[in-house]
Amino acid sequence: MKNLILISLIFLSSIVSYSQSVGISIDGSVPDPSAMLDVKSTTKGLLIPRMSSAERTGILNPAVGLLVYDDETASFWYYKAAGWSELVTGAGGGSWNTNGADIYNNNAGNVGIGVNAPLAPFHIKKDNEAFRIQGATPYISFYDNAGAYKGFIQNFNNNLLFGTPASNPNSKLEFYNGNIKNLSLDGFGTMDLSGSNPFLSLNSNGTRSGYLYGTGTTMEIAAYKGAKASAGNLILQVNETGISQSGQPATLYAGNVGIGTRTPVEKLTVQTSNNSYGISHRSVEGNILATLIGGTSAGIGTFSNTNMRIFANGVSAIFIGSGTNNVGIGKEYPTYKLEVNGTIRSKEVIVESNGWPDYVFDEKYKLSSIDEVEKYIEQNKHLPNIPSAKEIEEKGLHLGDTQKKIMEKIEEMTLYIIEANKKIQQLEKIIRQRK
Repeated sequence: MKNLILISLIFLSSIVSYSQSVGISIDGSVPDPSAMLDVKSTTKGLLIPRMSSAERTGILNPAVGLLVYDDETASFWYYKAAGWSELVTGAGGGSWNTNGADIYNNNAGNVGIGVNAPLAPFHIKKDNEAFRIQGATPYISFYDNAGAYKGFIQNFNNNLLFGTPASNPNSKLEFYNGNIKNLSLDGFGTMDLSGSNPFLSLNSNGTRSGYLYGTGTTMEIAAYKGAKASAGNLILQVNETGISQSGQPATLYAGNVGIGTRTPVEKLTVQTSNNSYGISHRSVEGNILATLIGGTSAGIGTFSNTNMRIFANGVSAIFIGSGTNNVGIGKEYPTYKLEVNGTIRSKEVIVESNGWPDYVFDEKYKLSSIDEVEKYIEQNKHLPNIPSAKEIEEKGLHLGDTQKKIMEKIEEMTLYIIEANKKIQQLEKIIRQRK
């Protein structure tokens, strides 16, 4: 009993009270006036009540602000109106732990900044800039649960990069809108634009230049389809040389364009099955226009800078001479406006003539006698003023001129018949008189 009284006196001697402030110290220093209890020591600390989690949660009617140490969680807990909350005490204490120079948190809940009810493991609520990464080439990397590197977002040389590493070659970049994948890019450079009506619009300083549009199995490539007066042009170009000061390609030529073929042979080659259609526009030193349909099957084209050919089965079916504008059907380099190497069938042919042989019926026309005609035929083997068979074979039959000469002979024959008829009538009259 005497020992207990002695200990109590010693303890009370270390407690000093100054105007509502209580201080506990060995040297009897004055307590801070702003504190109800000021404990000072250089060799000992303050021990908070220690208990298990069940004991902590079993405290009846805990006061708001009540502080205890939970042996099971190895952390401090304090009570507030909403219940018990774990007190984060920094690295190495509470829910924060150290691993060398690193710290980590095993908190099973969410962390909120600017929001008291975070809805994600890390939830920031801020009207303006909410998250910043700063550095020469800062980036965010993404790994799977196995630690495999999958992708990154990085600022590099004033560019914002989205990508996947070389260790993930089969990856794709995919862009979603309304939970629908609209665009994907793979490591081979394949871009897939998806949607109910995928549409790629190209605009030059706010003015639509053209677009790519897909619907079903149909794809449309078009320049701007506005008012008729403002409709743009669609130019297909294989490559270009340089860029002019206006920002446009300095040269608009080189290579060929193929539709349905990877090996176009003309400026525009369209191929379907085994039939090939080609269009080319060449310099004045070569072909001006060349179109091949089915290779050597059929086509329209030129093989020089002066003439045009239309082909059928590899043969020049129609030939038009550029200098003369003469047309040959089955014949090249015609010397007449139209030359046909073959048979012509028509319901009607109209031939213009510079004159018609009605002059035969003129009184001044000198009609050869029958004897003269007979003698001419015996010597020349053809009618007078009519080309011979040899001449027609060599020079051809001039339809208009020949028709005119044939009519001349018909009219002369008519005069011979009239003259013969008059003589017959005279003979019949003489015979009747003799009877």
